Amino acid sequence: MTHRNGNTRRIARLGLSLPLAFALLLPRPGSARAEDVRRSVNYYVNISVEGKPSLDDMWERMRVAQEVGIDQMTRYPSTRESLSIAGMMDPELWDYQENDLRNTLRAEIKRVYAELSSVRKQADAVRQTRDVLKEIVDISGKRYAVGKGSQPELLRAQVLFHKMREELLLIENREKLLQIRLNVLSGQPPTASIPPIEELTEFSFPYAREDLFKMYQEERPLLLAIRRTVERGRSMSSATDIRELRYLDAEAMALLSSALASIQARASVLAIYRTSIIPQAEQALQATMEAYRVGKVEFPLLLDSALGVLSYRREYQALLGDTYVLKAKVESVVGKELR
Repeated sequence: MTHRNGNTRRIARLGLSLPLAFALLLPRPGSARAEDVRRSVNYYVNISVEGKPSLDDMWERMRVAQEVGIDQMTRYPSTRESLSIAGMMDPELWDYQENDLRNTLRAEIKRVYAELSSVRKQADAVRQTRDVLKEIVDISGKRYAVGKGSQPELLRAQVLFHKMREELLLIENREKLLQIRLNVLSGQPPTASIPPIEELTEFSFPYAREDLFKMYQEERPLLLAIRRTVERGRSMSSATDIRELRYLDAEAMALLSSALASIQARASVLAIYRTSIIPQAEQALQATMEAYRVGKVEFPLLLDSALGVLSYRREYQALLGDTYVLKAKVESVVGKELR
Protein backbone atom coordinates (compact mmCIF):
# COMPACT_ATOMS: atom_id res chain seq x y z
CA MET A 1 0.00 0.00 0.00
CA THR A 2 2.86 2.36 0.79
CA HIS A 3 4.38 1.76 -2.63
CA ARG A 4 1.07 2.49 -4.34
CA ASN A 5 0.54 5.69 -2.33
CA GLY A 6 4.05 6.78 -3.25
CA ASN A 7 3.27 6.31 -6.93
CA THR A 8 0.05 8.28 -6.53
CA ARG A 9 1.87 11.21 -4.93
CA ARG A 10 4.50 11.15 -7.68
CA ILE A 11 1.77 11.25 -10.36
CA ALA A 12 0.08 14.22 -8.67
CA ARG A 13 3.40 16.08 -8.28
CA LEU A 14 4.28 15.63 -11.96
CA GLY A 15 0.80 16.47 -13.16
CA LEU A 16 0.48 13.24 -15.17
CA SER A 17 -2.85 12.09 -16.52
CA LEU A 18 -4.04 8.57 -15.84
CA PRO A 19 -3.25 7.11 -19.31
CA LEU A 20 0.30 8.42 -19.34
CA ALA A 21 0.82 7.56 -15.69
CA PHE A 22 -0.40 4.03 -16.34
CA ALA A 23 2.16 3.67 -19.11
CA LEU A 24 4.93 4.68 -16.72
CA LEU A 25 3.75 2.24 -14.06
CA LEU A 26 3.38 -0.79 -16.34
CA PRO A 27 5.29 -3.75 -14.87
CA ARG A 28 8.68 -4.21 -16.45
CA PRO A 29 9.52 -7.48 -18.18
CA GLY A 30 10.19 -10.15 -15.62
CA SER A 31 8.49 -8.36 -12.72
CA ALA A 32 5.95 -10.22 -10.62
CA ARG A 33 2.25 -9.45 -10.71
CA ALA A 34 -0.96 -11.34 -10.09
CA GLU A 35 -2.36 -13.04 -13.18
CA ASP A 36 -5.46 -15.03 -13.89
CA VAL A 37 -5.01 -18.68 -14.75
CA ARG A 38 -3.92 -18.89 -18.37
CA ARG A 39 -3.89 -21.80 -20.78
CA SER A 40 -0.41 -23.25 -21.15
CA VAL A 41 1.18 -24.50 -24.35
CA ASN A 42 0.90 -28.04 -22.98
CA TYR A 43 -2.87 -27.69 -23.00
CA TYR A 44 -2.83 -27.27 -26.77
CA VAL A 45 -0.20 -29.97 -27.25
CA ASN A 46 -2.30 -32.43 -25.26
CA ILE A 47 -5.61 -31.74 -27.00
CA SER A 48 -3.87 -32.01 -30.38
CA VAL A 49 -3.39 -35.75 -29.85
CA GLU A 50 -6.66 -36.54 -28.11
CA GLY A 51 -8.42 -39.36 -29.88
CA LYS A 52 -5.13 -40.52 -31.40
CA PRO A 53 -5.30 -38.65 -34.73
CA SER A 54 -4.05 -40.51 -37.77
CA LEU A 55 -0.88 -39.64 -39.65
CA ASP A 56 -2.92 -38.15 -42.48
CA ASP A 57 -4.93 -36.05 -40.02
CA MET A 58 -1.81 -34.61 -38.39
CA TRP A 59 -0.21 -33.98 -41.76
CA GLU A 60 -3.36 -32.27 -43.05
CA ARG A 61 -3.52 -29.99 -40.01
CA MET A 62 0.02 -28.75 -40.62
CA ARG A 63 -0.68 -28.30 -44.33
CA VAL A 64 -3.82 -26.25 -43.69
CA ALA A 65 -2.19 -24.18 -40.95
CA GLN A 66 0.70 -23.38 -43.27
CA GLU A 67 -1.70 -21.89 -45.79
CA VAL A 68 -3.32 -19.51 -43.29
CA GLY A 69 -2.09 -16.00 -44.01
CA ILE A 70 0.44 -14.66 -46.47
CA ASP A 71 3.56 -15.77 -44.64
CA GLN A 72 4.92 -19.29 -44.36
CA MET A 73 5.35 -21.40 -41.26
CA THR A 74 8.73 -22.82 -40.33
CA ARG A 75 9.68 -25.72 -42.54
CA TYR A 76 11.15 -28.52 -40.48
CA PRO A 77 12.80 -31.60 -42.02
CA SER A 78 9.84 -33.39 -43.56
CA THR A 79 8.85 -36.72 -42.07
CA ARG A 80 6.77 -37.73 -45.05
CA GLU A 81 9.44 -36.90 -47.64
CA SER A 82 12.25 -38.68 -45.79
CA LEU A 83 10.21 -41.73 -44.94
CA SER A 84 9.08 -42.17 -48.53
CA ILE A 85 12.72 -42.25 -49.56
CA ALA A 86 13.48 -44.82 -46.89
CA GLY A 87 10.57 -47.06 -47.90
CA MET A 88 8.65 -46.50 -44.68
CA MET A 89 5.40 -48.22 -45.63
CA ASP A 90 6.57 -51.24 -43.61
CA PRO A 91 4.01 -51.61 -40.78
CA GLU A 92 6.85 -52.41 -38.36
CA LEU A 93 8.12 -48.85 -38.80
CA TRP A 94 4.83 -46.99 -38.53
CA ASP A 95 5.50 -46.17 -34.87
CA TYR A 96 8.64 -44.27 -35.86
CA GLN A 97 6.69 -42.32 -38.45
CA GLU A 98 3.86 -41.52 -36.04
CA ASN A 99 6.23 -40.39 -33.27
CA ASP A 100 8.20 -38.18 -35.62
CA LEU A 101 5.09 -36.52 -36.99
CA ARG A 102 3.82 -35.93 -33.45
CA ASN A 103 7.18 -34.39 -32.62
CA THR A 104 6.88 -32.01 -35.56
CA LEU A 105 3.27 -31.15 -34.69
CA ARG A 106 4.23 -30.43 -31.07
CA ALA A 107 7.06 -28.13 -32.17
CA GLU A 108 4.75 -26.27 -34.55
CA ILE A 109 2.14 -25.75 -31.84
CA LYS A 110 4.84 -24.37 -29.54
CA ARG A 111 6.05 -22.02 -32.25
CA VAL A 112 2.60 -20.63 -33.02
CA TYR A 113 1.75 -20.38 -29.32
CA ALA A 114 4.91 -18.34 -28.68
CA GLU A 115 4.17 -16.03 -31.60
CA LEU A 116 0.60 -15.51 -30.40
CA SER A 117 1.74 -14.67 -26.87
CA SER A 118 4.33 -12.25 -28.22
CA VAL A 119 1.89 -10.57 -30.60
CA ARG A 120 -0.70 -10.10 -27.86
CA LYS A 121 1.86 -8.37 -25.65
CA GLN A 122 2.92 -6.18 -28.56
CA ALA A 123 -0.71 -5.26 -29.15
CA ASP A 124 -0.99 -4.25 -25.50
CA ALA A 125 2.04 -1.98 -25.91
CA VAL A 126 0.57 -0.37 -29.03
CA ARG A 127 -2.78 0.23 -27.31
CA GLN A 128 -1.01 1.88 -24.41
CA THR A 129 1.02 4.01 -26.83
CA ARG A 130 -2.21 5.10 -28.48
CA ASP A 131 -3.64 6.16 -25.10
CA VAL A 132 -0.49 8.13 -24.34
CA LEU A 133 -0.61 9.86 -27.73
CA LYS A 134 -4.25 10.73 -27.20
CA GLU A 135 -3.28 12.41 -23.93
CA ILE A 136 -0.44 14.27 -25.64
CA VAL A 137 -2.87 15.46 -28.34
CA ASP A 138 -5.13 16.84 -25.61
CA ILE A 139 -2.24 18.59 -23.86
CA SER A 140 -0.84 20.08 -27.05
CA GLY A 141 -4.35 21.22 -28.03
CA LYS A 142 -4.80 23.07 -24.76
CA ARG A 143 -1.35 24.66 -25.05
CA TYR A 144 -2.10 25.78 -28.60
CA ALA A 145 -5.41 27.28 -27.49
CA VAL A 146 -3.67 29.56 -24.97
CA GLY A 147 -0.82 30.46 -27.31
CA LYS A 148 1.88 28.35 -25.66
CA GLY A 149 2.10 25.63 -28.27
CA SER A 150 2.21 25.53 -32.05
CA GLN A 151 -0.09 24.08 -34.67
CA PRO A 152 2.66 21.82 -36.15
CA GLU A 153 3.10 20.20 -32.73
CA LEU A 154 -0.62 19.52 -32.50
CA LEU A 155 -0.81 18.15 -36.03
CA ARG A 156 2.19 15.88 -35.51
CA ALA A 157 0.66 14.38 -32.39
CA GLN A 158 -2.65 13.82 -34.21
CA VAL A 159 -0.96 12.10 -37.17
CA LEU A 160 0.98 9.76 -34.90
CA PHE A 161 -2.17 8.96 -32.94
CA HIS A 162 -4.02 7.87 -36.09
CA LYS A 163 -0.93 6.04 -37.38
CA MET A 164 -0.92 4.03 -34.18
CA ARG A 165 -4.48 2.94 -34.92
CA GLU A 166 -3.35 1.60 -38.28
CA GLU A 167 -0.48 -0.28 -36.66
CA LEU A 168 -2.81 -1.79 -34.09
CA LEU A 169 -5.14 -3.07 -36.82
CA LEU A 170 -2.23 -4.85 -38.50
CA ILE A 171 -1.15 -6.48 -35.24
CA GLU A 172 -4.71 -7.54 -34.41
CA ASN A 173 -5.01 -9.13 -37.85
CA ARG A 174 -1.80 -11.04 -37.20
CA GLU A 175 -3.23 -12.18 -33.87
CA LYS A 176 -6.35 -13.53 -35.60
CA LEU A 177 -4.26 -15.51 -38.09
CA LEU A 178 -2.18 -17.04 -35.31
CA GLN A 179 -5.32 -17.98 -33.38
CA ILE A 180 -6.65 -19.79 -36.45
CA ARG A 181 -3.33 -21.60 -36.88
CA LEU A 182 -3.22 -22.69 -33.25
CA ASN A 183 -6.79 -23.98 -33.46
CA VAL A 184 -6.12 -25.90 -36.66
CA LEU A 185 -2.92 -27.47 -35.34
CA SER A 186 -4.59 -28.54 -32.09
CA GLY A 187 -7.60 -30.00 -33.88
CA GLN A 188 -10.09 -27.34 -32.78
CA PRO A 189 -12.59 -25.34 -34.91
CA PRO A 190 -10.59 -22.62 -36.72
CA THR A 191 -12.73 -19.78 -35.36
CA ALA A 192 -12.81 -21.01 -31.76
CA SER A 193 -12.00 -18.34 -29.21
CA ILE A 194 -8.58 -18.57 -27.56
CA PRO A 195 -8.63 -17.21 -23.99
CA PRO A 196 -5.62 -15.60 -22.33
CA ILE A 197 -2.48 -17.69 -22.63
CA GLU A 198 0.73 -17.64 -20.64
CA GLU A 199 3.14 -14.75 -21.02
CA LEU A 200 6.63 -15.58 -22.21
CA THR A 201 9.58 -15.23 -19.87
CA GLU A 202 13.30 -15.38 -20.44
CA PHE A 203 14.80 -18.85 -20.07
CA SER A 204 18.24 -20.39 -19.80
CA PHE A 205 19.38 -22.76 -22.53
CA PRO A 206 22.29 -24.77 -21.09
CA TYR A 207 22.92 -26.97 -24.09
CA ALA A 208 26.05 -27.26 -26.21
CA ARG A 209 25.83 -28.02 -29.92
CA GLU A 210 27.46 -31.42 -29.38
CA ASP A 211 24.91 -32.33 -26.69
CA LEU A 212 22.02 -31.39 -28.96
CA PHE A 213 23.44 -33.35 -31.86
CA LYS A 214 23.83 -36.38 -29.61
CA MET A 215 20.17 -36.08 -28.61
CA TYR A 216 19.24 -35.92 -32.27
CA GLN A 217 21.16 -39.10 -33.02
CA GLU A 218 19.65 -40.94 -30.05
CA GLU A 219 16.11 -39.57 -29.92
CA ARG A 220 14.89 -38.44 -33.35
CA PRO A 221 12.35 -41.05 -34.51
CA LEU A 222 12.94 -40.28 -38.18
CA LEU A 223 16.65 -40.96 -37.88
CA LEU A 224 16.10 -44.16 -35.93
CA ALA A 225 13.66 -45.38 -38.58
CA ILE A 226 16.01 -44.79 -41.48
CA ARG A 227 18.82 -46.49 -39.60
CA ARG A 228 16.53 -49.47 -39.14
CA THR A 229 15.94 -49.71 -42.87
CA VAL A 230 19.67 -49.45 -43.56
CA GLU A 231 20.42 -52.25 -41.13
CA ARG A 232 17.73 -54.46 -42.59
CA GLY A 233 18.80 -53.82 -46.17
CA ARG A 234 22.59 -53.96 -46.01
CA SER A 235 22.74 -57.09 -48.11
CA MET A 236 20.50 -55.48 -50.77
CA SER A 237 22.43 -52.21 -51.27
CA SER A 238 20.88 -49.35 -49.32
CA ALA A 239 22.96 -46.54 -50.84
CA THR A 240 19.94 -44.24 -51.07
CA ASP A 241 19.18 -44.62 -47.38
CA ILE A 242 22.81 -44.02 -46.44
CA ARG A 243 22.86 -40.82 -48.50
CA GLU A 244 19.66 -39.74 -46.79
CA LEU A 245 21.23 -40.32 -43.37
CA ARG A 246 24.23 -38.19 -44.29
CA TYR A 247 21.98 -35.45 -45.61
CA LEU A 248 19.85 -35.44 -42.45
CA ASP A 249 22.95 -35.35 -40.23
CA ALA A 250 24.39 -32.39 -42.11
CA GLU A 251 21.07 -30.56 -42.10
CA ALA A 252 20.58 -31.19 -38.38
CA MET A 253 24.04 -29.95 -37.49
CA ALA A 254 23.52 -26.76 -39.53
CA LEU A 255 20.11 -26.07 -38.00
CA LEU A 256 21.28 -26.74 -34.46
CA SER A 257 24.39 -24.59 -34.83
CA SER A 258 22.42 -21.68 -36.26
CA ALA A 259 19.58 -21.90 -33.73
CA LEU A 260 21.90 -22.23 -30.75
CA ALA A 261 23.94 -19.18 -31.77
CA SER A 262 20.76 -17.15 -32.29
CA ILE A 263 19.28 -18.18 -28.92
CA GLN A 264 22.46 -17.23 -27.09
CA ALA A 265 22.70 -13.88 -28.85
CA ARG A 266 19.05 -13.05 -28.18
CA ALA A 267 19.40 -13.99 -24.51
CA SER A 268 22.14 -11.38 -24.11
CA VAL A 269 20.11 -8.70 -25.89
CA LEU A 270 16.99 -9.48 -23.85
CA ALA A 271 18.93 -9.03 -20.62
CA ILE A 272 20.16 -5.63 -21.83
CA TYR A 273 16.60 -4.55 -22.66
CA ARG A 274 15.29 -5.71 -19.28
CA THR A 275 18.05 -4.34 -17.07
CA SER A 276 19.18 -1.22 -18.94
CA ILE A 277 17.27 0.00 -21.98
CA ILE A 278 13.70 -0.18 -20.67
CA PRO A 279 14.28 1.13 -17.12
CA GLN A 280 16.54 3.93 -18.39
CA ALA A 281 13.95 4.91 -21.01
CA GLU A 282 11.30 5.03 -18.28
CA GLN A 283 13.50 7.29 -16.17
CA ALA A 284 14.13 9.52 -19.17
CA LEU A 285 10.39 9.85 -19.83
CA GLN A 286 9.68 10.75 -16.23
CA ALA A 287 12.40 13.41 -16.26
CA THR A 288 11.24 14.77 -19.62
CA MET A 289 7.65 14.97 -18.44
CA GLU A 290 8.62 16.96 -15.39
CA ALA A 291 10.82 19.29 -17.43
CA TYR A 292 8.10 19.79 -20.05
CA ARG A 293 5.63 20.73 -17.34
CA VAL A 294 7.81 23.66 -16.31
CA GLY A 295 8.72 24.62 -19.88
CA LYS A 296 12.33 23.39 -19.93
CA VAL A 297 12.09 20.95 -22.86
CA GLU A 298 10.42 21.08 -26.25
CA PHE A 299 7.44 19.08 -27.38
CA PRO A 300 9.31 16.78 -29.83
CA LEU A 301 11.54 15.48 -27.04
CA LEU A 302 8.50 14.62 -24.92
CA LEU A 303 6.88 12.83 -27.84
CA ASP A 304 10.01 10.84 -28.66
CA SER A 305 10.47 9.86 -25.03
CA ALA A 306 6.89 8.64 -24.68
CA LEU A 307 7.06 6.60 -27.88
CA GLY A 308 10.48 5.25 -26.98
CA VAL A 309 9.45 3.57 -23.74
CA LEU A 310 6.65 1.62 -25.34
CA SER A 311 8.49 0.80 -28.56
CA TYR A 312 11.25 -0.78 -26.48
CA ARG A 313 8.65 -2.89 -24.73
CA ARG A 314 7.34 -4.08 -28.07
CA GLU A 315 10.81 -4.86 -29.37
CA TYR A 316 11.51 -6.84 -26.21
CA GLN A 317 8.39 -8.97 -26.68
CA ALA A 318 9.13 -9.61 -30.35
CA LEU A 319 12.66 -10.72 -29.52
CA LEU A 320 11.41 -12.94 -26.72
CA GLY A 321 8.92 -14.60 -29.07
CA ASP A 322 11.70 -15.25 -31.61
CA THR A 323 13.70 -17.04 -28.91
CA TYR A 324 10.84 -19.44 -28.20
CA VAL A 325 10.39 -20.09 -31.92
CA LEU A 326 14.05 -21.06 -32.17
CA LYS A 327 13.72 -23.36 -29.18
CA ALA A 328 10.76 -25.09 -30.84
CA LYS A 329 12.84 -25.61 -33.96
CA VAL A 330 15.62 -27.20 -31.92
CA GLU A 331 13.12 -29.53 -30.23
CA SER A 332 11.80 -30.61 -33.61
CA VAL A 333 15.29 -31.44 -34.82
CA VAL A 334 16.41 -33.40 -31.74
CA GLY A 335 13.08 -35.21 -31.40
CA LYS A 336 12.30 -34.38 -27.76
CA GLU A 337 11.16 -31.56 -25.50
CA LEU A 338 13.83 -29.48 -23.80
CA ARG A 339 13.30 -28.01 -20.35
